[in-house]
Amino acid sequence: MRLCMWVATLAEELASMPAGAVRSMLKVIVGGREKSLEQLLIDERQAVQENRGSADSKEGMMAFLEKRKPVFNQ
Repeated sequence: MRLCMWVATLAEELASMPAGAVRSMLKVIVGGREKSLEQLLIDERQAVQENRGSADSKEGMMAFLEKRKPVFNQ
């Protein structure tokens, strides 16, 4: 039962995160053991650039400046 509760909690946490950023970072992480550090850094930079300027990125910045919790995936 504890595993089910942990999975449900993790699912809720992931659902509250910006979907595009999570998707991009999972692409970087999955298979990361087979890549060099140099390639991982290149992939990470690309993931950041893909999400820069997105609605979720803007929401995160505004929430920070307004000292409130961000609401992503709108």
